[in-house]
Amino acid sequence: MEHTPLELQLMQENARFEEEHARFEEEHARFEEEHTALREEHARFGDEHAALRQEFTTYRADTEERIDQLLAHVNQLRHLVFGRKSEKAVKVPSLAAELRVNADGETPVPKTPDREKGEDHPRRKLTPREVRRTVVDTVPEAERRCPHCHELAQKPMGAGKESLVLEHLAAAFDLIRYVRETCVCSCGKHVVTATSADKPFDKCQYGPRLISHLIASKCLDGLPLNRLKARWAREGADLSVNTMYDLFHRAAELLAPLGVRIGELVAQAELVQADETPLTIAKHGGKPHRGFAWVFLTGELAYYKFSPSRSGKTPLEILGGTTGKLLADAYSGYNPVTLPDGRDRAGCWSHVRHNFFLALPAAGAVAQEAIDLIRPIFVVEHEALERGIVGTAAHQALRQERSAPTLDVLLAWLREHEDMVPPKSALGEAIGYTLNNWEALTLFLTDAGIPVHNNASERALRKVALGRKNWLFVGNADAGDHYATLMTLVTSCVQNDINPETYLADVLIRIQSHPNSQIDDLLPHRWKPPSLAPSEIPAA
Repeated sequence: MEHTPLELQLMQENARFEEEHARFEEEHARFEEEHTALREEHARFGDEHAALRQEFTTYRADTEERIDQLLAHVNQLRHLVFGRKSEKAVKVPSLAAELRVNADGETPVPKTPDREKGEDHPRRKLTPREVRRTVVDTVPEAERRCPHCHELAQKPMGAGKESLVLEHLAAAFDLIRYVRETCVCSCGKHVVTATSADKPFDKCQYGPRLISHLIASKCLDGLPLNRLKARWAREGADLSVNTMYDLFHRAAELLAPLGVRIGELVAQAELVQADETPLTIAKHGGKPHRGFAWVFLTGELAYYKFSPSRSGKTPLEILGGTTGKLLADAYSGYNPVTLPDGRDRAGCWSHVRHNFFLALPAAGAVAQEAIDLIRPIFVVEHEALERGIVGTAAHQALRQERSAPTLDVLLAWLREHEDMVPPKSALGEAIGYTLNNWEALTLFLTDAGIPVHNNASERALRKVALGRKNWLFVGNADAGDHYATLMTLVTSCVQNDINPETYLADVLIRIQSHPNSQIDDLLPHRWKPPSLAPSEIPAA
């Protein structure tokens, strides 16, 4: 069947339309594929954008936290270099002023009563013992003559007007010649010679008082021996530095048994306070390295220990196997001697307060709020001290009544702010330190004999820090041990209100003939000064 031209034309048009439709379908399918790919790419870009935003947010938070850390660190360094090393340098009310409160813990108590107008200023009480010398100022003869009758005033009027003046007399060095008498019988068969005066060491040319003064000057005053040499030279005694070093270390070796015994007694104590501080060891021909001076403290005794490292071996050596309480900071080196098998650990609230003090430059009012919440803990302790009830049942009751509620409020505040500040910021670290050590920090509520702070052991290490600043280092490990021995003795003397020089001058002689079984009688808390021999009694 033949098609007409019109039909053929229509058929051709239809075929062309079919081809175009097929092509359009292919393009549509391709567009759909591209659209799907674009949607997928858009979704991927969205995910990447969200990830980038999250990464940026995290990076920004980390950067801001790091900036806060660095600013806090810069402020601390600037304060250490240019500022006073005291919390008084910032407007943190000093505890000494804050704690002068009445029984209600509200109204400040003035240090001294108000003076009436015209009243004399109160004077500081002179400390030395008794009047050793009286100087009488007489009226010159020219002033005795009466301008009215021209007679000389001879009659005393009362006992005279007295005043006290505290004066310093220059130290004196005496070169003493000891002569030992020798007697012989007329028969010539018996010769007797007087015994020589006791000396600290065999053939020693230096007396015990000189050696004790040397020890006290280095240990308590932090005086380098070359500086002490210059002072002594001005006073008439020219010793070489090597001789002074030799006297110092020989005295430490002689007195070492006393230091060892003090360490044993400290380990037996129910409550021990501990702390440590760096002390450089000079290495001849090599690079100096850092050692540590440790102190273990009781109410009566202080035991110093030198070690070449800060590891827990030293606390374990001193307190290992003992029970009781240990008051220290959060340093992990004390862990080997604490629970579960050792001592109960108590924390230091002064450390906590100081951590928030360091956060003040960055955290401002929030850190100050924490300091204000901590303050009542110290108020209670000051009140117990003022009332003379420290360590008693009344003190324990006062802590339960006032300190326990304070701690509840503080704990709630810490938990509230824990997630509100970056954990690595100064404030975050202060909060974390307090919460991580909460059990140790609240142990004082169970025992009135536990102080709320570890200030006593830190004060005991200030003498070491003073010496470190002046004489810089110890020569070797043995020198560190000798220094620790003598620090143990002089600091224990200070704790017992004993003059270290008087004590050392006595025990340097007595220890040479004292029975080992009675060595405790030579320890500072049991030592009794010997009676003065008739020839040693000072003239009236």
